[in-house]
Amino acid sequence: MEVVAGFLGFIDDQVGRLVATLEELGELDNTLIVLASDNGASIEGGENGIPNEVLFFNNVPVTLEMTAAALDDWGGPNTFSAVVGGWSWAGNTPFRRWKRDATRGGVSVPLIIHWPERIRDGGAIRPQFTHAIDVVPTVLDVLGMESPAAINGITQAPMEGSSFAATFADAGAKLRGGPQYFEMAARRAIYHDGWRAYSPWEFGKEVTTESLAGSTWMLFNVAEDFSECTDVASKFPDKVAELERLWWIEAARFNVLPLDGRSILRQLEPRPTLGQPRATYTYRPGAGEVPSSVAVNVLNRSHSITAEVVIPEQGAEGVLLAQGGRFAGYSFYVKDKKLHYSHNYVGLQESVLESNAEIPPGKTTLRYDFEVTGPPDLATGKGTPGIGRLFIGPRKVAEAKIPVTVPLMFSLSGEGLCCGWDSLSPASSGYRGEFRFTGTIEKVDVTCRVPNVAQPAAEPAD
Repeated sequence: MEVVAGFLGFIDDQVGRLVATLEELGELDNTLIVLASDNGASIEGGENGIPNEVLFFNNVPVTLEMTAAALDDWGGPNTFSAVVGGWSWAGNTPFRRWKRDATRGGVSVPLIIHWPERIRDGGAIRPQFTHAIDVVPTVLDVLGMESPAAINGITQAPMEGSSFAATFADAGAKLRGGPQYFEMAARRAIYHDGWRAYSPWEFGKEVTTESLAGSTWMLFNVAEDFSECTDVASKFPDKVAELERLWWIEAARFNVLPLDGRSILRQLEPRPTLGQPRATYTYRPGAGEVPSSVAVNVLNRSHSITAEVVIPEQGAEGVLLAQGGRFAGYSFYVKDKKLHYSHNYVGLQESVLESNAEIPPGKTTLRYDFEVTGPPDLATGKGTPGIGRLFIGPRKVAEAKIPVTVPLMFSLSGEGLCCGWDSLSPASSGYRGEFRFTGTIEKVDVTCRVPNVAQPAAEPAD
């Protein structure tokens, strides 16, 4: 929590710099500032805290020993930390539970609106119900603009939410009282006119008709019970039934269905992309980082990485292709005139191959080949084992077993795929910084030879 406080202090300082600049420019009073957090405090840290949050999103169990070993580095560049769950719950005081839930502890956040030219009673509190989807309509409202019905001939979905700009001048302004549905990994809630119903769900549990039929709802009169302290479902069964029916109506209206409770393992489902599905992806140097969501997916697959390069007479070094970083990822690179491949298993284990021969000058083909030798074990956070091989031209120059690979994701945000360099933190311990390639890369092809073999398995509980 000291680290969290430090980060918040840093954020506060940066916001202060922005405000000071607006004031210096004489624009502060005429600038609408909207400040909010994104959700309730995170529970990913569990009972022990997590030194690397990518562990959680790969289903890797975290022990107290792992946390203790990283304690001196907590908050530094070698950690991607999350606090112990008890502190998260405390951080959500006075509400129930935490992020990834539909209780108020998961969805209620502070919202600060600053606009002295229109808000005359600065520092006052507004009690009206608002939702994140109301922010954009509010901004459009104060700008006197409407959401476009079509862009480039493509009909746009209607804007969800409504403006709360009326509250800027009138503390008692009447706004929508709902209904507003909430859903997170099959945990459901709905707010309407001062009442809030909530249906819990076991984290990671598959949704079936039978299991849904056995689900229960809690009921809170939040107009009088702000913190959802007292469940009054038994006293008002008709209200529970009314709100449950309303939830299903809203869920159908806003495409919430079908419900999926698997959470982490939902990442295995293919998602729509702008490009057509293909076996081979081609990357070239000089481009920016490619987000993992649209990059080639090599997880749990046999695949090859083939780089066509030109090596100058004096040799070259640097990254050919890398994805992820210090907390999980891989890197295919040249160092000391030799070819290397490193697979970083969630910061816990690094498998490294190094060629037994130097790369000759001139135009050549460099290849890494990974052959899956067994299934993943997602219940314990282990991706497919396999055999890695390095080739310089047609000649095999290295071979080694890779006992475990990253199962589900390399990064949460940033640290995508890079050709000719490595963004942010290095994916391999074999170099520092971006380690840009000093020769010429003509292209790098990544080919996946078999479909993803990963299958859903158990998930960690709350």
